[in-house]
Amino acid sequence: MSALASTLRIRPGEGRLVGSVVGLLFVASAGITLGESGVNALFFERIGPDALPVMYLAQGVTGLVAMLVLTGSLARFDRRRAYVVMPALVAAVVVIERAIVATNVNWIYRVLWLTVAVASLLQSVYLWGAAGAVTDTRRAKRLFPLFGSGAILGSVVGGLVTGPLARAIGVGNLLLVWLRACSAHPSSPRECWGCGCRRAPAAGAPGAGHPRCVTSRRGSRSFAVRRC
Repeated sequence: MSALASTLRIRPGEGRLVGSVVGLLFVASAGITLGESGVNALFFERIGPDALPVMYLAQGVTGLVAMLVLTGSLARFDRRRAYVVMPALVAAVVVIERAIVATNVNWIYRVLWLTVAVASLLQSVYLWGAAGAVTDTRRAKRLFPLFGSGAILGSVVGGLVTGPLARAIGVGNLLLVWLRACSAHPSSPRECWGCGCRRAPAAGAPGAGHPRCVTSRRGSRSFAVRRC
């Protein structure tokens, strides 16, 4: 394990942090891949490709509005809480929309199409925001490629299992798998918050050798140091 950690440039004490964030990105990417595949299949079956031009226009407008709302919200509220709340909101919306799908109304498939687009945007924000919140700039240069590999692997695995899962549980129930992936997130960022520890760099400084957590308030560029 130490040889693998050395190859991946994971330093002592960073294993839990890397495992938590990579796992978070893996599950999220696999879930959104499965959800998007299910939504696309349902959309083309019930609506058809002729509606795509209008849907792409609606997707652009919806994405712009969502980004403006998200930017304003992140500026007003604590970002760490926001990174926990966002996947929970996505999960709640997916629950409601899956229930409406069971009523066999056609308009919900257009809404699902837009939901996936907005969810992809939100996911990029809260996943990489959570990753950035538990690393400093120096560690990010080493660890972000590993975090990205978790996201890539999750997308690949999600794509590979889409077909077998769709045949086993039905295309509509891929939304439930996506829901499960979303519901796995709220505890994961909180777990990551406790992993961003490093040792004090100065050997002769008071308290040297004790693990410390470094948290930052990015808006004011101020830093607070506390014992873990």
